[in-house]
Amino acid sequence: MQIYNKTKHIYLAYSLSVVMSYEMDAVELAQFLTIKDIVTEAGSLLLSSEKQTRAKLISAISVSAELQAVVRHAYQRKKEHQEEEKDRQLKRTRFCDYSIPKDEDGDFLRNPSEDIKQQALARFIDHTGNIATKMAICLACARELSVHDVQKVYVDEIPNRYLLTPIVRHQAQVLVDGLLLHTTSISEDQGRFQGPICCECLEDLEVGNLPVHSLVNGLWIGAVPDVLSVLNLPERLLVALYFPAVYVLKLYPQQKGAKQWDSASLNSGVRGNVSTYQLNTPDIARMVEGNILPHRPALLAATIAITIIGPSKLPVKSLPSLLTVSRHRVKAALIFLKLQNHLYHDIDISDDNLSLLPENGVPEDLLSVVKYSDEQHLLEKERAGYVVADEDDDGMSISVRSFQSAHTFRLASYI
Repeated sequence: MQIYNKTKHIYLAYSLSVVMSYEMDAVELAQFLTIKDIVTEAGSLLLSSEKQTRAKLISAISVSAELQAVVRHAYQRKKEHQEEEKDRQLKRTRFCDYSIPKDEDGDFLRNPSEDIKQQALARFIDHTGNIATKMAICLACARELSVHDVQKVYVDEIPNRYLLTPIVRHQAQVLVDGLLLHTTSISEDQGRFQGPICCECLEDLEVGNLPVHSLVNGLWIGAVPDVLSVLNLPERLLVALYFPAVYVLKLYPQQKGAKQWDSASLNSGVRGNVSTYQLNTPDIARMVEGNILPHRPALLAATIAITIIGPSKLPVKSLPSLLTVSRHRVKAALIFLKLQNHLYHDIDISDDNLSLLPENGVPEDLLSVVKYSDEQHLLEKERAGYVVADEDDDGMSISVRSFQSAHTFRLASYI
């Protein structure tokens, strides 16, 4: 407060000294005002033509005592407003809450004490630790939010809880106390169900409105059935009805200059980006016409491309597991889809096409499109965006670190 009062006194003393040093005439004062300032204060004293430019306005002021008085009054009001604004800004200044010890020994800007450092570190941990950044899933809308944006409630205490009762039931829905909620967010406490609910959903329920993002508002889709969730990329393409994208997989070593392959450490990571390209729509349409599923393996060669940058003659067992196909998984998925998905009701499951698929392996059609490249110098650009450089790694041999990353590029173009 002493610093603030001292600054304020200095400023006021300076202002008074400037005003007392000399008194400017009205024309000089008008230079510190905008046209709007003068026109607003003058009102009907000015003609329309005099309001158009500053030159005409100054000319009118120089010959009119009334306008000169108006200018002085407008200048005084603006000056008072500026002083009030500066005063408000000074009052908004806040100093640190730390109790700064008196500078008895004359040291200026001394290093903070250990207590102050520990306090700062504790506050940093409080704001960035696991508890502060913890997330929770709303039981009403299933959105993942910060714990600061949700609050724990008992299901039987939710206001207007009838709004969360589904009007049209689905056989796969699991209701909690008659409500359609996100079940994984709910726990039991002494025989009562409880869970986090976001502030947005809670506010809607309190006023009797159906939460916009709630599952019961037509946003429930259920969990992905196991028979479909186990399908990998080529298996999903074999049972798909539409093909919006082409997939390009690039395999290359994480360690610079790797010359060996080790299947035990291959393809531990999959990352990628999205680019838009034109698909060969007529050829793909000819391959998939009709209602026979699964598609022939030749489709995989048209929708998946594989490039290996590094040692050639890669053994088949070293290809990533995301390229393997199991005819049993494909058949089980088609049977499920035919029974449960109306888009698949009219399809015919072809045993002949199923027999073309391996029991559990990489189809020959995929192996036929594998291309090799020894231009490892191009990896610098590739690895810059995805793989952290490992010059100072933990001493693992090249054979162990070889080809630890499989990058997937999804080339999307809708037909």
